Amino acid sequence: MKVQGRRRGDSKVQGRHCAFRLRLLACACAVLAILAALGTTALSQFKVTTELVLVDVTVVDRKGAPVKGLKPENFQIFEDNKPQTIKTFDYMDIQAREAQVKEAAVFPDELGAGVTPEKEEIKITQSGAPENMDLARDRRLIFLFFDSSSMPPEDFVRVQESAEKFITEKLTPADLVAVGLLGSTLRILENFTNDRGSLLAAIKKVIPGEATATGEMAEVAGVEALQEPSQEPSEAENPAFTPDETELNIFNTDRKLGAIEVVSQTLKSIPGKKILVYFSNGIATTGVDNQSQLRASIDAANRANVSIYTVDARGLQAHVPGGDARVEFTRGTSLFSGRAQLQQRDKFLNSQDTLFTIAQDTGGKAMLDSNDLGEVFAQIQKDTSGYYLLGYYTQNAAADGRYRRIRVAVNVPNVRIRYRPGYYGNREFRIFTREERDQHLREALAADKPALDVRLATEVDYFLGEKEVLAAVHLKIPPSQLDLPDSEQKQPLEFDVMGEVRTYNRTAAGSLKDTIRVKWEGENIARVKTGGVQYSGGFRLRPGNYLLKMLVRENRTGKVGTFEQALDVPDLAARPVTISSVVLGSTTRDDKVVPSVTRVFRKDQELYVYFQAYHPEPVPGMEQPFVSAGLVFFSETSKAFETRLQHVRQFADPKTKAADFQLRVPLKDFAPGHYWVQVNVLDHMGGRASFARVPFAILPPAPSAGGY
Repeated sequence: MKVQGRRRGDSKVQGRHCAFRLRLLACACAVLAILAALGTTALSQFKVTTELVLVDVTVVDRKGAPVKGLKPENFQIFEDNKPQTIKTFDYMDIQAREAQVKEAAVFPDELGAGVTPEKEEIKITQSGAPENMDLARDRRLIFLFFDSSSMPPEDFVRVQESAEKFITEKLTPADLVAVGLLGSTLRILENFTNDRGSLLAAIKKVIPGEATATGEMAEVAGVEALQEPSQEPSEAENPAFTPDETELNIFNTDRKLGAIEVVSQTLKSIPGKKILVYFSNGIATTGVDNQSQLRASIDAANRANVSIYTVDARGLQAHVPGGDARVEFTRGTSLFSGRAQLQQRDKFLNSQDTLFTIAQDTGGKAMLDSNDLGEVFAQIQKDTSGYYLLGYYTQNAAADGRYRRIRVAVNVPNVRIRYRPGYYGNREFRIFTREERDQHLREALAADKPALDVRLATEVDYFLGEKEVLAAVHLKIPPSQLDLPDSEQKQPLEFDVMGEVRTYNRTAAGSLKDTIRVKWEGENIARVKTGGVQYSGGFRLRPGNYLLKMLVRENRTGKVGTFEQALDVPDLAARPVTISSVVLGSTTRDDKVVPSVTRVFRKDQELYVYFQAYHPEPVPGMEQPFVSAGLVFFSETSKAFETRLQHVRQFADPKTKAADFQLRVPLKDFAPGHYWVQVNVLDHMGGRASFARVPFAILPPAPSAGGY
């Protein structure tokens, strides 16, 4: 971490900094003296197992003014209701910093009257620590994070104008602001600085509409436009910040939460409290409701002392029944029964729910349903006029990964306090015996803290069984997430898989445990390098609402990945001519379609579509149906292709009255981009029909063949 510029300050402030350094030096000397007394042998075996936990606490009076002058004895900290001893204590006086510079920072002479203050800057890098911690002290560090992938041009323009107005009119001498952008890639457009010209130039670099998801499919699936960045990042635009752009994230809005996690981890090396202002149009889903990534992003922010203020750029919304002109016309009776309006409202609230959760759990605030987007800056400056930074060594040494709740109490009357509510404990992996390894898996599955060392893609498909619904779970570990051995090594790849399904009241409904072994030889090497590793399992469940948690451990490195989501198991026997989940794949095994999981295909592949239709009417006097199905492909703008109808005149399973369909479509004539495939099922005897839609993406041909 490099810091440029110098910090103004009087001798009193400089004396505080010297005293702070002397306290650190005295602590270090004391530790060295203890180690020397223990001797060389003891020194080699000495291991620090305690963890310093930092908590920033804002204390204000009834009028909202910061309360200064409190001492450590005025505070009490509890972790899981157990009192903790305060070991470090400091007050960050941002108001005092603002008072040091009486004149307001203004534009250069050619843009306005006055002079610009001396430029100060903290460079943001992924490793290292600031060379001069004094620059961050008593400062308000604000990171403006624009998620252009979720905002249409008109909303992004409003966000830009609000940010420019803040920098032009409201920036104080205590503010250092950085600018980041999530579009096709994650880029740092400007480091923490007080240079208004540089900040305005960084904000204006972004072209509204560039790398913005378009079309109703993109809105539903949360996808990103399939394009490369419009230009190479400059030297100031840190190129190291690039999230996984492989097939894992094309239909996965975990990339938004993953970007927040990356930024938080990067800001961890900068001391003090950081404010991340996240501008977006909400996060409709997290992957397919992957709660592991959500909690991991929150934990990264808490450990880095980052408070997230989320801003919904849509402002106050008036919901038009059926959607506005950008939304496709609603078919059926849902528009007239009210079901379409209810789904529309639920979708909007779900997109705000994640924003609220992120803000609430990191000590920030969510600015929702407000047309004044600049209100967030006034709120930030009000909340961060000054704060106490308390540190304690947790007494909980268990490496169980569980959530630890923090409570702070102040023995001063008539004040209000704000602080982050908790954090996740560490979890370690060691070389275990077989029994210990099994126990480690069970503990990892039960732990509250998510594990994302191995990132997973999942798909859950539903098929009707004789008495229950089969929930087929498919996991895929993309090659970018694998730590592969050398081609000369013959040791097979081995993964342990565990999963459990529970009801919302925590009652167990199903579990599975399995081991994946892949021989590291021959064609398997090329297949894994291009297609990753895939696993399929399943649960038999009754219709209802459940919680699914899956875990994968790579047994060579001990890396663990978890994935959590809600399961809404449909009642496939409730009404006539229902359709199972639609499975998309690019290959078959034993005449069965292998699910692609990520639903990303290449032009040089073929698309296999498999599904079942249930309860078609049999022909009178004969125990067989007459049902047809066809596929219609839609691009983002129009119908792209349509197949002929395929007819089925016999049940694949007479007990469930299931008619099997498996259709194959070459993709060579499709242009790269995003598509929907619509399945249309016709029951000729019963005179009924049903349909289902599934999104997928097509990429250009692969540079080399292989994989699936």
